[in-house]
Amino acid sequence: MIVENKNVLVLGLGLTGISVINFLKTRTKHIYVYDDLPYKEILKKLQESKIDDVMVLDSKSKLISNMDLIVTSPGFPPYHEVIVRAKSFMIPIISDIELAYHYRKSSNIYGITGTNGKTTSTVLLTEILKQEGFKASALGNIGFPIIDKLTNAEEDEHFVIELSSFQLEYTNDFKPKIALILNISEDHLNWHGSMDSYIASKAKIFANQNEDDLLILNYDNEILKKIKLNNKPRLLYFSLNSILDEGVFLRDDSIVYKFGSQEEKIIDINKIKLPGKHNLENICGVLAICKYLGISNKSIESILTTFRGVEHRIEYVTTKNDVEYYNDSKGTNVDSSIKAVEALRGPIILIAGGYDKNSDYSKLIEALKDKCKALVVLGQNKDKIRETALMNNFYNIYIAEDMKEAVEIASSLSSPNDQVLLSPASASWDMYKNFEERGEHFKKIVNDIME
Repeated sequence: MIVENKNVLVLGLGLTGISVINFLKTRTKHIYVYDDLPYKEILKKLQESKIDDVMVLDSKSKLISNMDLIVTSPGFPPYHEVIVRAKSFMIPIISDIELAYHYRKSSNIYGITGTNGKTTSTVLLTEILKQEGFKASALGNIGFPIIDKLTNAEEDEHFVIELSSFQLEYTNDFKPKIALILNISEDHLNWHGSMDSYIASKAKIFANQNEDDLLILNYDNEILKKIKLNNKPRLLYFSLNSILDEGVFLRDDSIVYKFGSQEEKIIDINKIKLPGKHNLENICGVLAICKYLGISNKSIESILTTFRGVEHRIEYVTTKNDVEYYNDSKGTNVDSSIKAVEALRGPIILIAGGYDKNSDYSKLIEALKDKCKALVVLGQNKDKIRETALMNNFYNIYIAEDMKEAVEIASSLSSPNDQVLLSPASASWDMYKNFEERGEHFKKIVNDIME
């Protein structure tokens, strides 16, 4: 793919869009931008980013038909009017990862995707690689914009990339040396339209791999166990529930790696600091990559005995009156919040709710029955979650108008040894810019109340 002197339309002026524009400016003078923001705010963003010589289009512009290429940000779903128009004109649409891949300076790319656990796994693998002496960086929704790093890299650099289904949806040639899919469960159906489309987007992470590449899948996930491979990458599984002929698995409280005729114990799970069964899954997936790359058990153990997770994912905030407070704002879907509930000992007072992604909350309510003494709901979908809870015979429910009221209610309901958990099972876009902003607000409110 060549963008030199082409007409390129960039959709979205977030960090991704700005980084793409700056990259394109060195290769073409024909850059156009579109954002759903009001025109004055678009101009302000461009000015703040010191970007000029680009043309701002509206959604009805006839110039869209003249574009040679569109680079889209994740905030533009397939049904967005600009995307629909572009497809009607047969204009190629790609994501930033696809563009970066074509201009990469290093091919040491390890892609991680899944419904849950991507960020934790990406950070964990990067830290282990660094401990072993690799020049490694974490990219994606964390760290630096992908295009900035991949196009300015040295050949010996290694990149661990967290990949969303949105980014993968608009890839054509992207191919990581190693691809890890941690799990797949229902999520983002409002964006993808169906579960089949969501799975198909995730599967694009290995679509171009060949026998020189490695694909790692979760053997315990029924969707991944049945997923069809039309190509021939080297396949390796990890499992918490089965002893595998080859791969990474649990045996007698130890994580074991078996590859060919060789088998070795990597680490005793009691030494690991990350809480929760779901994190053991993440760790096993990461260790499959590590052992394939020849990483020493010494480096692995050094990180796993100190690494306590990432911000906004079952993050301990504080303890007051013997009540613990946890921030799991990154719990943006039902499965993720269920895993957060399972990771804590309980009794739990759960704060949930936010932007609705057409999710079914029945499984979440079932998971609460044994460990949760109360549920506080807020946000766009608060009534939907409440009705689901009542239909599933969970009655101790409280409605809050905002985060401050939710924390105050949860605090008033708590007793010594309880745990207050923010894990929304929902996106943040109804009340916050992103899950990070939501998590920071929760922590501020908790600490203010504690004072």
